[in-house]
Amino acid sequence: MKFSFILSAALLVAVAFSSCRKERTCECTNDGDTTETTIPKSTKTEAETTCSALEFDGSSCELK
Repeated sequence: MKFSFILSAALLVAVAFSSCRKERTCECTNDGDTTETTIPKSTKTEAETTCSALEFDGSSCELK
């Protein structure tokens, strides 16, 4: 009983932190110029999608 409670608590903590919404930064580089864009209150997956949408001809963006 004690083991299953500890295991359940650990799983709950892991899930809570994995879907954490927080401010993330996307860094884009184009012809040597670097710009940073803040993506507020997003999960990592949402931020990656937004960051890749910021790419345009000749630029590359990555989540920091």
